[in-house]
Amino acid sequence: MHLPDILELFAAFVRFGSSEQKHTTWQKDGSVYTAIPQMFIDFAKECRVDASYRLLRRCLRHTFDSRTESLDNKTAKIVLCNGEVGIHLSTPIPASMKKDIYDGDTVLTKDKILCAKCDCKSGAQKKNRNVCVHTKPRGLLLSVLLAEDLAEHMLLELTSMLTSAAVESDVWSEEQVEKAKKSVLILMEASGDVAAATEAAKKDTLFDMLQPYKTGTQQQKQWDRKHKPPTADEIGPFDEIILDSPEQKAKELFNRSSPKTVLDPVEEVVNFTPNYIQTGIVLNASGYDPSKSGFVGFQLLEHRRNKQPVDLNALPQLISTAQSEWRELLQEAESRSMRQSKQQLANLTQNQPASPLTKRKSYELRSQIITPSPKKMKKSGAKQCSKVGCDNIEGKGIQFNRIPAEPPELPDGASLAKKLTNRARTELWLESMDRIGRQRGVDKTKGLRICSCHPTETIRRRLYVEDNGTKASKLFDLTVVVGAGVGSSVIPSETTKGVGKDRFAQQQLQQLRDDEDNARSSQEELPRDASPVEVTERENVRLRGELASTMLQMQRLAELTSDDSRQSSPITCPAVEKSAGFVEGKERPSNLAPNQKRRFKVVEVKNTFLRSSSNKNKNSTANKHYSTGKKELSAQKPPTVLPTMDCSEVKRRTGFCNVSTLLAYVIVVCNGDFDRIRKRRTSLTWFEEWFLYLEWKYHATNLRQQDMEAAWGIDKRFINHVKDCKAALDMAAFLSWPRFASFEEDKALRNPQKWAKYDKYRVIQWDMTNIPAPKFADASLHRATFSQYYGMNCAKSGIGMQLCGWVIPEKAWTGAVEDGPYHSNAGYLQAQKEFQEADLVAGKVIKFHNILDRGYRGNVTAFRNDQLCLQPPSSRSDRRFTGKQTIFAGSVARDRSGNERGVRVMKRSGLFKRGFKETMSVKRFCDAVLTWGFQVNFMYKPVH
Repeated sequence: MHLPDILELFAAFVRFGSSEQKHTTWQKDGSVYTAIPQMFIDFAKECRVDASYRLLRRCLRHTFDSRTESLDNKTAKIVLCNGEVGIHLSTPIPASMKKDIYDGDTVLTKDKILCAKCDCKSGAQKKNRNVCVHTKPRGLLLSVLLAEDLAEHMLLELTSMLTSAAVESDVWSEEQVEKAKKSVLILMEASGDVAAATEAAKKDTLFDMLQPYKTGTQQQKQWDRKHKPPTADEIGPFDEIILDSPEQKAKELFNRSSPKTVLDPVEEVVNFTPNYIQTGIVLNASGYDPSKSGFVGFQLLEHRRNKQPVDLNALPQLISTAQSEWRELLQEAESRSMRQSKQQLANLTQNQPASPLTKRKSYELRSQIITPSPKKMKKSGAKQCSKVGCDNIEGKGIQFNRIPAEPPELPDGASLAKKLTNRARTELWLESMDRIGRQRGVDKTKGLRICSCHPTETIRRRLYVEDNGTKASKLFDLTVVVGAGVGSSVIPSETTKGVGKDRFAQQQLQQLRDDEDNARSSQEELPRDASPVEVTERENVRLRGELASTMLQMQRLAELTSDDSRQSSPITCPAVEKSAGFVEGKERPSNLAPNQKRRFKVVEVKNTFLRSSSNKNKNSTANKHYSTGKKELSAQKPPTVLPTMDCSEVKRRTGFCNVSTLLAYVIVVCNGDFDRIRKRRTSLTWFEEWFLYLEWKYHATNLRQQDMEAAWGIDKRFINHVKDCKAALDMAAFLSWPRFASFEEDKALRNPQKWAKYDKYRVIQWDMTNIPAPKFADASLHRATFSQYYGMNCAKSGIGMQLCGWVIPEKAWTGAVEDGPYHSNAGYLQAQKEFQEADLVAGKVIKFHNILDRGYRGNVTAFRNDQLCLQPPSSRSDRRFTGKQTIFAGSVARDRSGNERGVRVMKRSGLFKRGFKETMSVKRFCDAVLTWGFQVNFMYKPVH
């Protein structure tokens, strides 16, 4: 019976290799090798002489193309060839960009491609045994079908066939049973029931393993497999597309994907009712006169301000408050401060006890002065100085310092700064043990102490550590005790007689001591019969002894009371000390100057970091500059930009003509609310954050993320927080302001000479422009964003302009959309209909006249929305315009020139011109495009 072999065949289509297996010589294999089953990787390696990376990419691209038909309505054949079970698959595979569809067949076993046929130019025909890029997608489509539902159905059918555990043992051999068990576990994982596969692996029989798949007991699987890829005709707003590569789709399908990183902003957009009175008051407090600006946005603000009702009694108070608030706001822009979160602000109002634990502010090893109590001394006994050759005892009036112990090992994944610090502390411990005469790195005794009689010195060492395959180093200043290892001449010795100078001093002192001893012995009474010569000699000895004793006492006094700070110990040789009569060991006082009693410590030397890399990691991102020194906080630095900066610098970086216009736009965006203006997400000032956001949107300077980090001194995460915070405020202003200028406002602000013929009409001009986009790896996205008109992948955005110069941006759609469908489905015609019905003039509705280019075909759509359309005329091929048609076409082209200049103004943003990149957030980019269209009304003069 071939059922175990059939199960093994289908299991091979959804079996994945180990994640640790290497398939290429690259430092890191491509994601395609973890997104595709192992059998297709093996097939690709046998079909190509290289690592077959491109062949696998094409396989995924064709498989997850929305034009590729699924196998759920196809028929496959199980074949038997030389004792091996295979499957014959037949389905057409479409080309990625062309309209061609290639029919073909593929016959596969679990470890080889038996034969193939394809209608493409590179496909196999008749006896040819070449494999084109359309061969393996037919097999991978079977893997997709298994992961979606076929594997589960197979397990249900197999469960109904195995009525008892005896069936498998009676029909199959032990080898076949084991083969079937392994295949069933793989199919369970492929079906999405990982928990059932884990439990089934603990069962002994195949019958017990399939118990969860008995009819009526199926449970909802952990993984939703009903997600379908978008169709080729699904064209819509650009911010609604899903940027999933074929590899990502395959990983999600086979349940091998990791959680996605959320790139979209999470800031809430809070709309408001425009308060033109308050906004105008704050603008006047800032010294900006909107009526004299010449920008259509501020002119509309002034026009609406004059019509808004105001309380004249409260107006003086509002003006005074705005002026004082503005002065405070300018003062806040002059210095940075730590931004306090909501929780921190709440904690300020609560009486909470301060925590006794404080974070260490440096790497200094704080050695404490040891002054044990008498009780502890009696309990544990007095401790002796750990330095070889010193027998001073603790608690006899001598101060002691702890010797640093060996630092603990760092956990895996520790930062480079921690590695260097731990290496410095280890070096301090090794050097200290070496200098007190113990074995370096061998003796790990803890709790050692050293008396303050020994001087200290500071040595400088460059220490090295390994980090991500590279070697990093930094200089450190180590403060340690003066001394050396065992056997060094620096260590005091009880047996050595010292150098020649020491031996001479020893001889002189010994002679003095001998004279003193002789004088003491001569104090015995002389016999009565002593001669005068003996009496004279005895008196001479006594006098010499008194002189020697006096000289010794004067020498000891001079040595012990010496205040020469350059010499920490006048007598260094023990033999000389013994000859001088010093008391050995106990109760020896310290002869150090106060500034020499330093503690053991580690201090980094700033700006000494070095990193050396191997040839393999020469281009690695780990070779970026890194400083382990203590970085200055951003809040402690002076502001990068100030409200007093030069106009040319403001225009170069943000596009605004001067600072006052920039601040006026910020006031308009915040609706004159000082709390909105002050809203911050970092330690930068409120002015710096607004400047950062507007500079990014203008996109002429600091284009790269690392340039922005260097310019502002904050991490990219916080830069994105600033962008999202300001974009939410900007988007709220865009949505809260009226979408169109009223008929009265439009007529009052338009150029009366140029637009005299439209004096009684409500006119709006619409056009479209492209926003560049990358060539997406996914075929569906590639087709949806490719524009035949522009010959590139892009998004297309509608841009409207009223005759007063008010620019109206619209949502960007995928580039494959044509002008006519966009005009019909974008939604602005419906918004215009609602606006014209609300904006009555003398009780009458004045319809919008839409001036369009020839390619729109917008007459029917405008008529359905109760509007009019004005377009250049069209003529059939080989026919000339009549005189009236020529004049009419020229008139419309002349009028539409203003809209073309509006499109040019929109493209002054570098972000608009550079276009979308795959690493960007779609929502953040699309919101920036919309708010930029709103912003140009407040920074450029009207183009009418």
